[in-house]
Amino acid sequence: MSYQVKEAAMSTDHWPLWLETLADAAIDAFLEAEGGGDPHAFSCSDNYRYARCSHPFEVESFDRLAREGCCGSLGAELEAGGEKFLFGFNYGH
Repeated sequence: MSYQVKEAAMSTDHWPLWLETLADAAIDAFLEAEGGGDPHAFSCSDNYRYARCSHPFEVESFDRLAREGCCGSLGAELEAGGEKFLFGFNYGH
């Protein structure tokens, strides 16, 4: 991932490698669009989280982490390799 993820509340380590690779590309595209191409646009962000939509426990954890973070959040439902997943983070400070 070309954007710096300094703290991940959830990781994609348990995802299949092919999905993790495609998800990274989708996340990069999302962040570039939302950040106006500035790789430092979200430099204070934290509490990065990921969840496969087909895994209820991951979605539940994703939602809980979003509520527990501070300073608002940004998130999206993305798709990679036919798998829908959630990606989000808190703006931090």
